Amino acid sequence: MINIITKNHGGAVHVQEHFEYIRCGLNYVGENVKYSHGIDGDPLWLEDGVNVVLECFEEGEMIVELIKLKLRFPKSKLIVVVTEMLKDGIFNSAMAPAQAEGHYSDLSYWQIRSYNFYQLIPYIDGLVLYAEALIPGYKEFGKPIFYLPLAAPPGQPLRQHFPLKDKNIDAVFSGSITPTRAELIERLRTRNYKVVALPSKTPEYIRDSYYARSKLVLGPKLGPETTLLSKWRAYYVLVNRHTHIFEQVSEQTDLDEYVYFANPRRTFVDECIDLIEHPGSFPLSRFNHFKESPELNYVDIFLKLKQFLATSKATWFTT
Repeated sequence: MINIITKNHGGAVHVQEHFEYIRCGLNYVGENVKYSHGIDGDPLWLEDGVNVVLECFEEGEMIVELIKLKLRFPKSKLIVVVTEMLKDGIFNSAMAPAQAEGHYSDLSYWQIRSYNFYQLIPYIDGLVLYAEALIPGYKEFGKPIFYLPLAAPPGQPLRQHFPLKDKNIDAVFSGSITPTRAELIERLRTRNYKVVALPSKTPEYIRDSYYARSKLVLGPKLGPETTLLSKWRAYYVLVNRHTHIFEQVSEQTDLDEYVYFANPRRTFVDECIDLIEHPGSFPLSRFNHFKESPELNYVDIFLKLKQFLATSKATWFTT
């Protein structure tokens, strides 16, 4: 039995896809997985099994609770899923405040969150991460690391898609709005294109509805100096076969050959407009290549994750 703890994420709506990817994948390879939210009458901790928590420790009380539980039940395991770039001891410290808004530009927020994570490190049995570029920042802790690629589940039904003639939104973006992204959206709107910007914590069913009736999904960078692809955004459009366009970034990932990137010799706005005006020009074959990729074998990936959770002995798993 695997226990996924969601208590530190409030309603957990904005991180549903992270949790469900792990739960569904482990279910597929025969592992029972349950959620625990610290609700009255249901224990938060699995006393003799594997407890998985997604990093986002904004409050010290959660860290204290996890440490007490780990010490109380020494036969249990604690696996932490990490999603943020760690450099010089602080999450996202390399991001210039001028390139972000909200919590991305709040250095004190990241200092507190990083401090809380560091308090938990001695009690962690293993780390799971989704991006290859994150590995160097976490290897310093000497903890077993499992790199979890994002692969297409066998037989998963597509999310709803409206017929092209019924798509009344030209482009949609979902995520944190930064100055760079806001400028892109405004430039498209000034050319009389209907662009919808969804907040990062939009529930999945609402996001699905907007994506279903949009001609194009946008994948702009956080800012000019951004080096990382938003892998979850890329994964979502690939697995659900949404016409999309992403800005080029310098860090390579195992999704790059399937994602449609804008031509860096043209403006991103012009590339977006071309796809809105000529939807038939999008290379649909990329979706099939992603689904059938031998390097991203869903079953193999989750069998390895299942082994890692049982042993925590590998320093680095790859497919």
